[in-house]
Amino acid sequence: MRLSEKYNVSLRTILRDSQVAEAIDVLGETSPDAKRSVLSGAAGITKKQLKELLSGTEEEITDIAAKIEDGSLKRRKATAPDTDGERFDSDPLPLETAEKKLT
Repeated sequence: MRLSEKYNVSLRTILRDSQVAEAIDVLGETSPDAKRSVLSGAAGITKKQLKELLSGTEEEITDIAAKIEDGSLKRRKATAPDTDGERFDSDPLPLETAEKKLT
């Protein structure tokens, strides 16, 4: 069974979310503290900003990680009502609970 079918979302959603996950992993290689801040929702970074990290230089990634750590990251607002500009917050429900609600 495909993930998109299992979680009743589109394939595009799975692909977008995989890019966000990859960006969080890249950030975590530079700064585990920044990664924890993003996953907890405290960093206030958008999915779009996270995906932009994938094409950034090592210096840019280090700079973003430092800004997340010290709380000086500027929060950009979405210019259009799409999922790419929404703020990334971790899901407050465990995956198992959310999965049960879907079935």
